[in-house]
Amino acid sequence: MKPKSVVTILLLVFVGASIVILVVKNLANTAAAGGESAITDGVVVYYFHGTERCATCQNMEANTREAIQTRFADRLKDESIALVEIDYQAPGNEHYVRDFELPAPAPAVVLECRKGGRQQAWKKLDRAFELAGTSDKKTFVEYVQQETTAFLEGSTSQAGDEQPGADGTLMIEEGV
Repeated sequence: MKPKSVVTILLLVFVGASIVILVVKNLANTAAAGGESAITDGVVVYYFHGTERCATCQNMEANTREAIQTRFADRLKDESIALVEIDYQAPGNEHYVRDFELPAPAPAVVLECRKGGRQQAWKKLDRAFELAGTSDKKTFVEYVQQETTAFLEGSTSQAGDEQPGADGTLMIEEGV
């Protein structure tokens, strides 16, 4: 074969592989954007964001991932916890702003307990955005880990803090 033919074939293989990778990534992002989770019994940790993302938003996502992946690696593996990233401004995702009382256009972290494939309770981590805006990554990671641990143990609920939603699910507010 001529060197020119070899280069042409290699370029075509590279372009083809790149297209396959882009399609696979797009399919994965589409599934995550819809908030679909394979968890029927467990906790979903949602990271919500808008389409346009600033450095604080990107740090918030990275630090949320780190918090969950380092403390709950075993639960991620056995699928009793899932970490789901959702663009709440993407078509079809607008309901999340209402469902979880999101502070749009700011990003948010929400914990959702599921049993039998149905939402049982949820909790918005109100301090997440505030802490993400500081340079104290350790405090943010510890906050997300502590809140998630407490949510898993069911100890976040205090007398008077529970508010059933219109659909019968339980929203747990952070204690003062």
